[in-house]
Amino acid sequence: MEVFKQVEEIELEGGHKLKVHIANFIEGEKLFTEVAKCYSQGIEGVALLSTDNVKMALLPCIKKSFFDNEPIKDLSFFEDVNKRQFYVPICMNVIEVNVKPFMTSPLS
Repeated sequence: MEVFKQVEEIELEGGHKLKVHIANFIEGEKLFTEVAKCYSQGIEGVALLSTDNVKMALLPCIKKSFFDNEPIKDLSFFEDVNKRQFYVPICMNVIEVNVKPFMTSPLS
């Protein structure tokens, strides 16, 4: 059985540090459900970010994250044009960290 951490520390391009705190069950399950719906429609990878339902479910999860020890309180974090290059990697890592605990059953 895989053991999951409450906080995942991930190194991004350029040595930047992303700290992802796993969401509570309700928020994580909502994200998992929206991602699963997308996968059932053939929407995978970065294309997940093109769906409003995934983005809405992602927001409470991403708010628990830190980029180089700076909290990501909301999407205004990416108003700084220099941080926009990290939008996709941050979002995809937050999705992975929060969805992965739901995917450990042999039926997944």
